[in-house]
Amino acid sequence: MANQASGDLSGTVIQAETIDRVILRAASERLAVGLAAPRPPVCFVNRDGVHREADKRRARAVAAGEPTLICFHGPGGVGTTGAATMWAGRHATEYPDGVHFLKLSNPERDERESAGEALGVVLRAVGLEPDDIAPTADGRAAQLRDFGSDKKMMLVLDDVINAAQVAYFRPTGAGCAVLVTSRWLLQDLGPDFGYVPVPPLATEYAHRLLGELLARHDIELTAEESEIIVRAAGGFPAAIELMACQLIGGSDGKRARFLRRVAERGWNALGDDAKQRLVAHLDIAYGSLDSAAAAAYRALAWHPGADFDIALAAHLIGGDPDDADDALESLAHVGLLTVEDERCRFHDLAQAHARAKTDGPPAELSRRIAEWYLDYTVTFDRLLSDRPRSGPLYRQLSAGRAIARADALACLERERPNLAGAVKSTEAAGHDDLVWQLCEALWGLYHLHGHYEDWITTHELGLNAAQRCGDAEGEMRMASQLGSAYLGIGELDRALECFRISHGVAARIGHRQGQESALEWQGKIALRGGDAREASRCFDLAWAVADDPREFAILRLQRCRALVKLGQFAAGRDEIMAAWQHFQPTTETDNKAKCQLELGRALAGLGEVDAARVAFAEAERLFAEDGSERQRKAAESLRNQLDSVQE
Repeated sequence: MANQASGDLSGTVIQAETIDRVILRAASERLAVGLAAPRPPVCFVNRDGVHREADKRRARAVAAGEPTLICFHGPGGVGTTGAATMWAGRHATEYPDGVHFLKLSNPERDERESAGEALGVVLRAVGLEPDDIAPTADGRAAQLRDFGSDKKMMLVLDDVINAAQVAYFRPTGAGCAVLVTSRWLLQDLGPDFGYVPVPPLATEYAHRLLGELLARHDIELTAEESEIIVRAAGGFPAAIELMACQLIGGSDGKRARFLRRVAERGWNALGDDAKQRLVAHLDIAYGSLDSAAAAAYRALAWHPGADFDIALAAHLIGGDPDDADDALESLAHVGLLTVEDERCRFHDLAQAHARAKTDGPPAELSRRIAEWYLDYTVTFDRLLSDRPRSGPLYRQLSAGRAIARADALACLERERPNLAGAVKSTEAAGHDDLVWQLCEALWGLYHLHGHYEDWITTHELGLNAAQRCGDAEGEMRMASQLGSAYLGIGELDRALECFRISHGVAARIGHRQGQESALEWQGKIALRGGDAREASRCFDLAWAVADDPREFAILRLQRCRALVKLGQFAAGRDEIMAAWQHFQPTTETDNKAKCQLELGRALAGLGEVDAARVAFAEAERLFAEDGSERQRKAAESLRNQLDSVQE
């Protein structure tokens, strides 16, 4: 069998000693997109020894009726992710309930994905609706264990920093597998884990990999030239790929000059540290850039994430758009940046390397990043709801793009890690006015998809920023939105504290709508805590300051809920019928469905079972029309309960 790959391929390279068999799964639907999906390899030269050891570990676990737990470990750039991804692909048919990939950290930037958010990604991938996902990391871990108890699924956890990250993903089902990759040996994962080292390539196979990469571009090196690259790369596939990029597309003279520099400098490494070897290579690549491309490299490095929109890249580079395109092309050419499908992605080490070339992000650059993301987020957030906003950009922008609500949510979800990172970097740069505005625009995404950890972390920064810059209306919005997050995870005392702050600020500045909203939310907190009388009191206080028909209708809906809890079903029915009269002719499907749901509860309490059943059925229909599956199930459950009582 020929150890060769050709055609239109892209991605990481995996090197192996020998190939016994190759299973190609093109465009597999079984490998789910997680926080950062791996690209298929450019050249697959199988790491047979590594895979054989992993196969032994799996066979042992299967024979014992236990979950398969394996850790691939090796220094950055040696190919642990590629080896793990290909092994997972080989065994995909043995895990019919899915193979899901999650990148849990970026050690070069000392960043990691929170366990709760990563668990949320998996739970959505396996089919849970956002509204059904628990708000806390522990709750989500329990849901994942419950889901996997009778399933055959694999989780690939990439770039794990410590054993604590893995604890949330340990399966209970014997048919499940967890495949961890790490830059180092995580000995505290436990005795049930099998450890599989991924070593640097032997010299023979490093030469073979370099030859395969260059053959795709009709480039052939002499044995001496190949030795220069292989010796400098130190057996690291990522380093070989980056070095090969330097030799592609240039003239014979340029290749000769590059090979001469490598022969003279090597990796300029300290000992055998693989990361330093890669950085040394990046120095060589950086040294080959012209001044414009080098400046672009330094500027783009301060983006808060490794993956970002090409339009943002051009915005940060600035100047003539054609010059920006040239700079991006230069960076991609030398392997410092990947540009594909309108996205830019830094190599793991390249972003840290570029940041080290400056003393820190220039204040103006940080502001440009924040302004771009604020414009992006406001553009899509305004399509999610008509809730009141305070940020000035909501008044300045036009009606927005012609895009469906679901697509707007998808655009925001794709950028979620970058948006949270932008809030943090903007706060660190001291741009307090933009911090709270970014947070305000993120409420719709966080609320609809339940990103509570990101929500609370960013909004605590947002509240402090609004207070520092003296923007009272911003402080009011931040306190309310932060309170909503705390209510979502059941921290009622902290939620109440936030809404009291919001109400106090709204009263001080005479913001009527802010006062009404804060009082209404305090009533919802009381109702959540089981105190329907206190809830009714808060709703009455909100009623006293409301002056908009829609506000009165919402408060009637809330009053009905409290009255039903108090057993005052007739009064509850009267309130909800008045709310229904307001919402019935509108396009607010969600509130119409809520009215029918509460009407059904009131009628059921009055013993009007047939009428209640009709109301619950109508609520089901409306919730389904609005795509609210959790609420639809609640209405269906109430209707089924009526049927059971009658039977």
